[in-house]
Amino acid sequence: ADRGGTARPVLGTLNRVTLVEACATGDVRIAKHTLERLRRETTSFSSRHPPPSDTKQNVENFFDVDALDFDGRAALHAAVELGDARGFDIVRFLCENAGADVEVKGAMGIRPLHVAAYCGAARCVAYLLSRGARPNLGDDDGAAALHWAASSGKSLCVSALLRADDVDPDVVNDKGALAEDLVDENDVATRDAFAFGNEAFQPHTLARDGRL
Repeated sequence: ADRGGTARPVLGTLNRVTLVEACATGDVRIAKHTLERLRRETTSFSSRHPPPSDTKQNVENFFDVDALDFDGRAALHAAVELGDARGFDIVRFLCENAGADVEVKGAMGIRPLHVAAYCGAARCVAYLLSRGARPNLGDDDGAAALHWAASSGKSLCVSALLRADDVDPDVVNDKGALAEDLVDENDVATRDAFAFGNEAFQPHTLARDGRL
């Protein structure tokens, strides 16, 4: 069934490590090796099964770096799930060397920016924004990246998103809720991140003042 995106199995990966699985290891070397292997395999496939002469399809069309696995994740989703420490280098590799779409739509309309915000990967959030990810795009429930960050208490991601030039802090989800409405009442850091708005938020000042 279609869960927000169409699962498109990558050619040549039967009983082999897929790009999504490779990225989920957190090892950029494995991701690079897997991408190179998949490109070789699809080049070989295309040479044996060339597209019809009346189409504009070429070898690159046989390989899709944004293909979804059976859980509705693309490689970029898997990478940002790892957080900044393990996933950032893979995120940058996928975007800069593999041509990954920073707004690839996965299951239930979830995009990499949503996942990065939810997982607290503030560096990935800032990077995806710099590559053109739009902060106000919602998932199938209308939740934008700010909703994802707020609901999981990721104050640094809230701050990174609020500093984006085109962010709308008043965007609401399908239930009419603002992102700030989803912050736990005891979550001082995330509430202060919203209060700071587009200013640099430094949570260590809260700890210094004894507020955390």
